[in-house]
Amino acid sequence: MFKTLQDRLVKELTLKGISSIEAANLYLVEYVKKHNAKFAVEALDAEDAHKEVLLSQKPDEILCYKAERKLTKNLELSYEGRILQITTDRPSYAMRGAKVEIIEGLKGEVRIKYHGKELDYKELLVKDHQGRIINRKTLTSGAALPSKRIRT
Repeated sequence: MFKTLQDRLVKELTLKGISSIEAANLYLVEYVKKHNAKFAVEALDAEDAHKEVLLSQKPDEILCYKAERKLTKNLELSYEGRILQITTDRPSYAMRGAKVEIIEGLKGEVRIKYHGKELDYKELLVKDHQGRIINRKTLTSGAALPSKRIRT
C-alpha cells in the first residue's frame, strides 16, 4: 500500500509542479484527504481487534514464529526439514495424533508446547550404510535404503 501511495504522490507532486519539501508538506494534508476518500475501506467490524499484551507474557513468547504440527504415533513431528521426537518418562498414548505448538525464537531456539506445557524432545538422526549421519526424513521420503547383496 505504501509503495502505491508513494508512487501516486510523486506523480501528483510532479503534476502540481511542487518541487520543495515545504510545499510538498503543505500539499500532503490535502492529498491524504483526497486519497482516503477514494481508497479507504470501512472495516467489517468496528470493534478493535488489537490483542492486549498480558504482563505475564514474556517478550520471547510474543516475538517469535509459531507453527502447529500433529504428532505421529511415535510422538514425532517434522519441522523445517528436521524430525523431532517428544521424549517422555512414560508412554503417553493420549498424545498420539495430538496437535502441538512449535515456537521458534528469533535466535533460532525451538520449543514445543502441548496444552501450554513445554515438552522435551530430541532430534532424530540416523546413519547411512557408510556411517554418515543423516536426517531420518531423507531415508523415509522415497529414497531407497541401501541393500546388502547375498552371495550364494
